[in-house]
Amino acid sequence: MQKAKFPTDITRFRKYLGKQYLEESNIHLDEKTGKKKALPIISIYILGHNLEYNDSPVIHVKRDYYDHATKEKLIRKEEFIESLTHDSYIIQVPRLRRKHRNKLETLLSIFDQSNASKESKHFLDVLESSFPDEFKVIIRRLHKASASKELCEDMNMEDEILEELATQERLIAYERAEKEKAKVEKRKAEEGKEKAEAEKARLEKLLKQAGIEY
Repeated sequence: MQKAKFPTDITRFRKYLGKQYLEESNIHLDEKTGKKKALPIISIYILGHNLEYNDSPVIHVKRDYYDHATKEKLIRKEEFIESLTHDSYIIQVPRLRRKHRNKLETLLSIFDQSNASKESKHFLDVLESSFPDEFKVIIRRLHKASASKELCEDMNMEDEILEELATQERLIAYERAEKEKAKVEKRKAEEGKEKAEAEKARLEKLLKQAGIEY
């Protein structure tokens, strides 16, 4: 889950994904063959901000196999390919619509930030009766989790970390802008110097042509 937006997000997500590929717990022993097999990985990104071009609340990045030469779609799945590539779901929480088109969007609307509690930005006011019975068990588990003292402490710690990250990003942006400003000023100074030297050379040439010692 991504609560805030920072330029370092993609690098951090790639590192996390790489860690999942390395994780021993994501490898299991096949009872039939007795060999180790990698569990398939599906990445789910729940974003607290919007992507730039697509406004779909839930984007499904789905892989298919194709014969490169004939462009024919291949039906049979391969363990090798499934172990080394993955599907993804990208959920843009701010784009979750009031009118939900399927069960998944209805479920995800639990996290609609417009329901943020007036008492604390950490919590959402979710009305259990507004959801189908099949989702109520999830809502109750979330309510139970929200009452956890440890969770509250974790959220406060997360806020501190996010604030620190935001401060670092602002500092980096400021330093970058200052460096760019210094480059522009240096370039202007160099251009001014070159222009002055060219003008001096032109005057010297004119004076010399006029027989005037400079």
